[in-house]
Amino acid sequence: SDENILSAQEKKWLQQHPLLRVAFARDQAPFEYVDARGNPAGITLDYLRLLETDLGVRLQPVVDETSVRSYQRLIDGELDMGFALQADEKYDADLISTTALLRQQLLLSQHKDSHLISSLDDINDQLIGVIDRSAAEHVLQRHYPALRRKSFANTPDMLTALSRKDID
Repeated sequence: SDENILSAQEKKWLQQHPLLRVAFARDQAPFEYVDARGNPAGITLDYLRLLETDLGVRLQPVVDETSVRSYQRLIDGELDMGFALQADEKYDADLISTTALLRQQLLLSQHKDSHLISSLDDINDQLIGVIDRSAAEHVLQRHYPALRRKSFANTPDMLTALSRKDID
């Protein structure tokens, strides 16, 4: 903890707000998810605990079903911050965002008998699999809305469908 990172005004604000409610995703492992016991878990939770120690506040994860709900709760003042939400321009007028802390690449897996796909632009009429409510699904919906896709609850189910050629 570096005492000089925060201004006196920021330190005072934290003293006046000892509990901060943090948007937390139910199913974005390994970053944010709810474990088998129903408790928040993941990399984000580890960071929250470190920040609690450094800032002297309590950061309470609040689990929402969707990021859209989390964004709305942030706008409505029901949540104080989101740690691992994806940037979305439609909320820029209402929320302040930092630069990305982490960038992810999309992994394209294909059946060995398929023609080579080196980018999303190579996909024409194929049916692709995507994990439901994942960062990949968000990117596809936003930037490639015409792609045909089938959602899966988890990676093993999606890969099984790929091996059976249920998806391309």
